Amino acid sequence: AADGGGDGDQAGAANIAPLQAMVDRDTAICRGLEMSAQPDAWQYGLRAAKSGHVPSILRFVLQPPLDEKEFGKDLAGWQAYRQSAGPLLVQAAERGDPTAVYHLFLAYSGFPMPGGTPILAPDDERALTYAIVSQALVDDRSVRVIQRRVDLLEARMDADARARAAANAQRILATRRAGKEGRLNIADNPIPQTPIDCDQP
Repeated sequence: AADGGGDGDQAGAANIAPLQAMVDRDTAICRGLEMSAQPDAWQYGLRAAKSGHVPSILRFVLQPPLDEKEFGKDLAGWQAYRQSAGPLLVQAAERGDPTAVYHLFLAYSGFPMPGGTPILAPDDERALTYAIVSQALVDDRSVRVIQRRVDLLEARMDADARARAAANAQRILATRRAGKEGRLNIADNPIPQTPIDCDQP
């Protein structure tokens, strides 16, 4: 039999040696560490959101790293989501983020978030407040889409509630610092809307 290929075997051995060194190093680092002790992706996301970082808040609230088809697999994550997503979204909106403001309007209007999860109790007055604020932060087409919801909200509210919502919206807008971001196009938002919000203006 031939002696086994000479140069080819040596090249193969030379390629394997650094890979084996990496495996040995990683094995030593991970020795004794159980995978079950590692945080799930949703825990990392929640930790980042709770730090007050607005993009992390939006990612956690609008696109949580949780299984929407098998809730049982991520039961603890969904429970944490239901408990934390609403207050986190309020926090991001209070910091003036247009996407957060728009989704806060949806949440107070009773629209479910990921997984069909309601994250805030429906509240017409707050919904109308954030609808009005949203209209100041979105593009022209989006203003018309939001106006349909404004009309529905106003139709079931009394004059005092409408006036309070409008006054609250003006207070929020007066304290908001003008940002450099462009006006929000709600068609780009990742959460599906009901047909009334998807109709062409």
